[in-house]
Amino acid sequence: MQVAEVGLWVLFFQKAESDLDYIQHRLEFEIMKSLPDNPAAEPYHICHHN
Repeated sequence: MQVAEVGLWVLFFQKAESDLDYIQHRLEFEIMKSLPDNPAAEPYHICHHN
């Protein structure tokens, strides 16, 4: 595999990781939006492992 191909794969994986981060934050936002407005309720966070 040539250096340019490796660089291209790195970019693809960085884009995929960025897309997954966006999806995670969007899901957290949608979940928070759908919860009832209760200030006593604890915040809901999706756990993720790096």
